[in-house]
Amino acid sequence: MGDVTFATQLTDLLRRLRPINDLLRSIYRALLPFVREVLRFSCRRFVRFGPPVGFYRLAEDLGARRIVGRIVVEAQEIPLSEAASVQLRTGWNLQKFYPWPIVWARISRARLVGPSLALMREDKRLAMESIWNEHCCRDDPSYNYLRLGPVTTLDGVWTSVLSRFCDGYYHWLMDALPRLALLREFPADTRILVPGNVTAYQRQSLELLNLADRFRPTPETHLRLEDYYFSSLTAMTGVSNPYAVNFLRKAFLPVEEPRRSPGTRLFIWRHGKTRGIRNQAQLADFLQKQDWTVVDLEKLSFREQIALFRGAKAICAAHGAALTNLVWCTPGTAVLEIFSHGFLNSCYEAIATLCKLDYRYIILPGDPGFRVTVPIKLIEEHLDWLQKPRAVTN
Repeated sequence: MGDVTFATQLTDLLRRLRPINDLLRSIYRALLPFVREVLRFSCRRFVRFGPPVGFYRLAEDLGARRIVGRIVVEAQEIPLSEAASVQLRTGWNLQKFYPWPIVWARISRARLVGPSLALMREDKRLAMESIWNEHCCRDDPSYNYLRLGPVTTLDGVWTSVLSRFCDGYYHWLMDALPRLALLREFPADTRILVPGNVTAYQRQSLELLNLADRFRPTPETHLRLEDYYFSSLTAMTGVSNPYAVNFLRKAFLPVEEPRRSPGTRLFIWRHGKTRGIRNQAQLADFLQKQDWTVVDLEKLSFREQIALFRGAKAICAAHGAALTNLVWCTPGTAVLEIFSHGFLNSCYEAIATLCKLDYRYIILPGDPGFRVTVPIKLIEEHLDWLQKPRAVTN
């Protein structure tokens, strides 16, 4: 029998204590909402201690002319879903998120708080427009922190694209960047708050907008801005967003294309352990023999992805962020999206509809990780439609 070392004793002790640790964590999670609500109302006079106490609407202040700004769109409506659409199959009532106003407002000595840097008044109320809307505001991290760190003061003129949802390719394109559509209405020296860890595609997209020298990576969760031009989110995330689609197409499609192969049929190679295709290599080999191109978008720049999808004739892909690039496609492009039965989301169907693409989908049985096996015969049944001649125009 080997000697009992300190390490083995410590491991054994931790193993024995694990049920106690789990119990303490469970008690903490159960008590946290109560503690938060106590702090919310007992610390309402203290800026840094206790979470915000409520909400207000910039749109109401703008309507009453209490602040400077503009209501850009009073009611962006969501299109009605067609029969047999993915959106109807999800069972989600997306109509509750509309009509959706789009506003901007100038706030002097603005205070931004929490992980999503929501706009907070001195009475500790958050601007509803900075945390999406009334249906999801109460679970926003900026409404539920317990305390704030020391404030960072920034002089000058600022706007922001930060929110609860701004990381990830889809959220950056559809939720964050469209807030810059109003930048032309702000002072020319307005700088932009962006996520603290700026990714390559985020940086490249800002460079294509000629904003390379105007953005500031922002890891802080408590800011005081000398002059803040708030630009609102343009729709609930994942929901049909005509304003965002129009902005992205006008802003990025005119850029000079580094490479383009008009009429290419694309199969999107997906990395990751969830929402993938288990027989992806087999499907890719089959489509390559049908003169399709297999593309790994992680190896392409943001600019190259724009060019690739702009020139595509047909696209086949599993549900995933790569399909955000449908926003660059030419009207009439064929799109086949592959879903697991346990994970349906209509966000890319919405982009396809707004861009007038020829969209279809298939739903297959999935495992707990939402991975599917795609029958090659099923794809063969869609080939005539996917490969039928289509005019590709600029």
